[in-house]
Amino acid sequence: MKKLLTKFIIPICLLIIILTQIYNYINGFRVEKSMLVVVVALMPAAVKGLELNIDENIFKLFERIMVVLAVVGLIYVFWSTM
Repeated sequence: MKKLLTKFIIPICLLIIILTQIYNYINGFRVEKSMLVVVVALMPAAVKGLELNIDENIFKLFERIMVVLAVVGLIYVFWSTM
């Protein structure tokens, strides 16, 4: 039971973040770009925790792409708040 709970905690939290941002967008509220950067940064950990049958080379490429997107997003968020 504990392993099952810890397996799904990060993906569920990321899904909640995405859904709240979609809700904010639909209702005309401000979309927090920093929350989307957090989702992108934690996506590889969520996919790894789900233990999907993904080729190791493809997953490493996915991790690198997500890291690059997270860093670019973080720079954008810092730049836009200045």
